[in-house]
Amino acid sequence: MLYLKISVFICQKIRSSKTAYCACAVEVDICYLILKMLVKLIIFKQDRPVKLKKKFKQYSKEAMIAAYDAVCKKRMKVDQAAREFGVPSQTLRDRVLKKIDLNARCGRDTIFTQEEEQALVDHIRELTEIGFPINRAQFNILASEMAFKLGKFNNEKRQLSTKWYYKFLERWDKELKLVKPRKLTSNRAAALTTEAIDRYFEELERVMTKYGLQDKPHLIYNLNETGLQPKHRPPLVISHKAINNTQSITSPNSTTVTMISCINAAGTALPPYYVFKGKLENKEWLRGAEPGSAHTVSETGWSNGDIFQRYLKEHFLKFIQRGNATDDKVLLLFDGHTSHVSLDIIRWARENNIIMMVLPPHGSHALQPLDVGCFGPFKGCYYNECNLFMAQHRGRVITRYDMAELSGKAHLKTLTPINIVSAFRKSGVVPLDRSQIPPEIVRPSETFKRKTSHSLPPP
Repeated sequence: MLYLKISVFICQKIRSSKTAYCACAVEVDICYLILKMLVKLIIFKQDRPVKLKKKFKQYSKEAMIAAYDAVCKKRMKVDQAAREFGVPSQTLRDRVLKKIDLNARCGRDTIFTQEEEQALVDHIRELTEIGFPINRAQFNILASEMAFKLGKFNNEKRQLSTKWYYKFLERWDKELKLVKPRKLTSNRAAALTTEAIDRYFEELERVMTKYGLQDKPHLIYNLNETGLQPKHRPPLVISHKAINNTQSITSPNSTTVTMISCINAAGTALPPYYVFKGKLENKEWLRGAEPGSAHTVSETGWSNGDIFQRYLKEHFLKFIQRGNATDDKVLLLFDGHTSHVSLDIIRWARENNIIMMVLPPHGSHALQPLDVGCFGPFKGCYYNECNLFMAQHRGRVITRYDMAELSGKAHLKTLTPINIVSAFRKSGVVPLDRSQIPPEIVRPSETFKRKTSHSLPPP
């Protein structure tokens, strides 16, 4: 590098000399230009050349088809159509002149054709409908096996890359999405069949017609219970990039509290009823609770037949919107847990004009309004209240003395008239509509039917 700089300096001096001969000056000029080019190449040469990405004009397939139709059908000029629909003029011209197919995509060809990728999308939908969705690793294995069977891969062990996976999702973003699935136990999947749903709605329609409840949403109730623990699920937080392991302090699972909740189709939520673990009741456990809340105790913290009967007599009967007409029938939909159903409860309900209708076994996730549209938002809000409590009371943990207050706040925020009315509508209760239950909700049961039928020995 130093020698080149010295040579350039000497050439510049000779070139500027007025006593040099003409021929010599020409040779010096040539040497000067060559040396100057070499210096530029050495000085400005990159250690690792960066390959610039070729920029493609962004346009949609629909825009290209619209521009194509404007030229072919409306006799619009190519340049005018290209400007109007925002597509490259030469690309449009190639398609008009039939040099390139109209549906051809820009860039490299994908491993699979459009039809083959559509088959993968359809397979993903079918697996999702029957309750067996797949993740990224499973999908890459599935697609790689398909590529090998179609002769696109020579090696059976070759796998498609993660980059291909995300590009595939981008190409099919109108049909595919990444979600966190809701848990569905095998007994729920097997029990909720089309026949069971049809029988339930037939009985529900018969009861509502018999007692004239079609236009009385304030007399149609749904009751259910959910478990609460001090340990909450932390929400998304903002963390510094230098911290690799971000932690959020939660309370230990020191106890279990059951909250019994009840709503009606008019959009009203009854105050919650709590079941604490213990032997003696303590009014301090309801400190800061929602007005009208009540509680009792059990050895496990869960409800049972005696507690259910006590709830109906002391809490439910006090808050139902019956008015002065005590002869009006009240329909109560609830999950038919064996501990909840007894002859004493049925007899008492009949005496108090309460029609108790049990939901189909293991079908509450699709048919029970509280499960369909209320308990999900409630749990999320309860976790947020717990997280806020831990942030405001550093050094403390959540105990049974705090749970009624925290859950009461979440109960008021989420069991609103809008959410409650929507939950009854989505579950097909009010207004009575069997079609509100989507067909894919029973697809998992078909899998268990096929498995059962295949497992039987041949006749």
